[in-house]
Amino acid sequence: MAFFNPNLIKSLATAALVTNLVSGCVSVPEQVQLTHNGKPAIACEAEVPAPVPSAALDATAFSVTSWNIYKGKLSGWDRDLDTFQQQSDLLLLQEAHLVPAFRDWLELTSMDWAMAHAFALSEAWSGVLTLGKVPQQSPCAQRIHEPYLRLPKTSLISYFPVAGHSEPLLVANVHGVNFTFGSSDLTAQLRAIQELIDKHKGPVILAGDFNTWSNRRMDVVRQMAVTHKLKSVSFQQQQPIGYFGHQLDHIYYRGLTPLHSRVTEVKSSDHYPLTVTFSLDSET
Repeated sequence: MAFFNPNLIKSLATAALVTNLVSGCVSVPEQVQLTHNGKPAIACEAEVPAPVPSAALDATAFSVTSWNIYKGKLSGWDRDLDTFQQQSDLLLLQEAHLVPAFRDWLELTSMDWAMAHAFALSEAWSGVLTLGKVPQQSPCAQRIHEPYLRLPKTSLISYFPVAGHSEPLLVANVHGVNFTFGSSDLTAQLRAIQELIDKHKGPVILAGDFNTWSNRRMDVVRQMAVTHKLKSVSFQQQQPIGYFGHQLDHIYYRGLTPLHSRVTEVKSSDHYPLTVTFSLDSET
């Protein structure tokens, strides 16, 4: 999401939020909530189950797409999603909004999906949503409130079995806290994810819209990547969407080798989807 004049954005967003809250359009649950394949689930399970050999990612090549879908506000989002669903083994969405049209799309997909709810807008949940062609295990929903708007941003950590390997792939789908003047809230959001990465011995993907529109915020994400030995995927032919010269969307990885990467220019969102094909490192 773009971030132009901080004071103007804060004033306009606060006014819009107050209007929506008063009119009952926006509701925020007391606790973070998780939906898995349309059913309520435990927000974060304590243990990660053993991988299921009969349904696992191909260690030699699997593809991941990360995309802020802009709540499906622009026409053509469903056609673009159809394309990325066909091309990707894992599909990570930010600003997913469960309006009837999007629910209909989910009902038609054969992919396993989980959603970390941020808030409900006009009774339709909004948040991050992760889909997989193999079932995700122990999805863990996290959230942090915007310091001024008090609306949450969510993250979703899921585990996917990889064929021939005992350790699953940890996938963190992130929508970075945005409306702040400093970086402490983004640091806190990433710290909660780091705690799960610290415990994980297998490969890792950290991806999403980090809202890294300043040097300070970008430094927070880079420092986390360095600390946990995560590498950043580079995109050569087409650069992802950026503001003030800063890239907002990123894909980081560990224990994997990127084989191909691309940015797809679309008109159905204010962000471009990022797609990477990975293989698992032999020593992982």
